[in-house]
Amino acid sequence: YHSRKELILSGTLSPLKDLHLGRLALTKFPKSPETWIHRRWVLQQLIQEDSLASLLTKGSLGAAPVERNHRLMQEEMNVCSEAAGRYPSNYNAWSHRIWVLQHLGKLSAKVLLDELSSTKYWVSVHVSDHSGFHYRQFLLKSLISRTVTENNVLVQNQMINQQNLSLQKEEQTAGAGTAEEQNVDLLHHLEEELELCTELIDIYPGHETLWCHSDETLNNSHNSAATRDMAQAMDVDGLSESSSKQG
Repeated sequence: YHSRKELILSGTLSPLKDLHLGRLALTKFPKSPETWIHRRWVLQQLIQEDSLASLLTKGSLGAAPVERNHRLMQEEMNVCSEAAGRYPSNYNAWSHRIWVLQHLGKLSAKVLLDELSSTKYWVSVHVSDHSGFHYRQFLLKSLISRTVTENNVLVQNQMINQQNLSLQKEEQTAGAGTAEEQNVDLLHHLEEELELCTELIDIYPGHETLWCHSDETLNNSHNSAATRDMAQAMDVDGLSESSSKQG
């Protein structure tokens, strides 16, 4: 792999062609740590190329890197799925998938939800594969983390923008509605995950992986509900404090 890196850096070997070669290698050695590590290095080169191109063109061709990143991400998801199907509990493949989400998908809500949907069938037919369910826990926890951050920003904005009482009330009402929609949506997906666990446990009652995933999802649901209540309490405190100052 060292020589292939040198060829890529010198411009002799195309990074995209190297990714194709790596995909072929993974069909025979789906768990090879060296292959996955090298693959991330190649992807990092492509990400840096896109960043430089965007900087040099000052955003005039900004759509091109975004489109290529999207294609790369979809390609990597397919590679990961193939490798996971060839080797049970392929931790290296699922870890690579997480890396791709972080660096190409930027853990956006849409990407996370798409992944929840696209991997649902896979785990349903691989009920003993702990790595697949661990990946879904990563998706759910990432969604929870995004919601917590967004709620904190909403509360901070409400407390900062207190120029007059009428404007304050309008902003706080709108902000509270947005936060509620986000939390309801998150809880909906957590409930769907619990329903999936229940269905699979009914069909495959003896699989420990399913019970562990169910317990972890239930714990996430409780944490999410607690976070929502805390955010609402902070909002009320901000309203009360502001009202007393206005009075």
